[in-house]
Amino acid sequence: MKKALFVLLMQLVLCSICHARTLKEQSDIKTLTFQLEGKKYEHLFLIARPYHWDSNNVIETPIEGQTKDGYNWIFLIPDSLNKPDMIYIIKTNLFDYKSKIDSGIWFSGICGRDTLDAGRLFYDEKMPVIRAKYIKTTTGRTEYFAAKDTILTDVTNCYDQFLVRFDYKDSELELSMRYDSFGRIDENYEKKLAGYDSIAKMYPDSKVLMSGLSCNWNDYKDLKDLKRIFNSFSEKNRLSYFGKEISDYISRVDRLITSKFDNILLPNSVTNRKEPIILNTTKFNLIAFSSVGCSHCREEIPILKEIYSDLKDKLEIVYVSLDTHKTVGYWKELMVKNSIPWRSVLAVNNVKEVTDKYNADSLPRTILVNPEGTVEILDIRQEKDKARLYSLVSHK
Repeated sequence: MKKALFVLLMQLVLCSICHARTLKEQSDIKTLTFQLEGKKYEHLFLIARPYHWDSNNVIETPIEGQTKDGYNWIFLIPDSLNKPDMIYIIKTNLFDYKSKIDSGIWFSGICGRDTLDAGRLFYDEKMPVIRAKYIKTTTGRTEYFAAKDTILTDVTNCYDQFLVRFDYKDSELELSMRYDSFGRIDENYEKKLAGYDSIAKMYPDSKVLMSGLSCNWNDYKDLKDLKRIFNSFSEKNRLSYFGKEISDYISRVDRLITSKFDNILLPNSVTNRKEPIILNTTKFNLIAFSSVGCSHCREEIPILKEIYSDLKDKLEIVYVSLDTHKTVGYWKELMVKNSIPWRSVLAVNNVKEVTDKYNADSLPRTILVNPEGTVEILDIRQEKDKARLYSLVSHK
């Protein structure tokens, strides 16, 4: 009798443990629902990707949606894919490597008098259901496209556009549309600075705004300006994943601009022989950190060529490629295709170390090293920074 009672008790204990584990596993799963009107799908995939994804090493995890009618879709996001830095993109099919077609869904929203867009989203617990109506399908082409372990050229993009109904005011999705370029300063510096300060104070807990600031920190000419926007967010947000990224960035920039340039050895992209990043330390040196998967870096090439043509007697330019072994061949092709006249060295064997050392997480990144070895961060796409470069070098 005692033995039978003991066995029964053990079975009850095991059942309760299994039940508790099942409940925990279920609680770790987030549900994201899309109610789509006007277009039916056989398959939909939620692609989970780190926000600061590396074009040299694309990590994407697809989650296949569940549906009964092709219009209402449920995605179950496990805890492993619901990390603070994760964003989500809806694809109508997984990428087709043979036809090189990238297809998915793009969301639009009406904000005041404007219709704004967003192609990616964070998980927002306040808005777990997204309702949207089909508008149109658009197609285009991408010159360079990062897919898994390679860079593809001449890829066709085919995206269905849906108009979102905002059931929850000031959701992260709505803020991502309304302030899609938050943190970016390409002109009207003081005006943009004041505007971002005001927006951060209006939405101090917004994850999407803090992530935007972490994407555009290169645009700030002075760390005090970046700190001004950063400190306008709530303490909770400043201690979040993206908040800590910005804090770390500020510390690294402080070290970079208060120390002499560390002139390490890297392999030359043509000879493959190791050489210092800066060969002639008696001149000003403009160091441009770049990679083949960075579209803004390619847009910067004409500006660099202009600077080279105007200042080559007093200024040396050198590229530091942050491409990995998988993409460095495409980088070398890009150098030949664009007839780049200045040197290029490769961080191919230690990309992370070089990125961290010179604070080149966000590309393009250009720094000016003067003959004394001190460093100044310049964004040559901005006329004011470009003018400062000319002024410094011309008066040497």
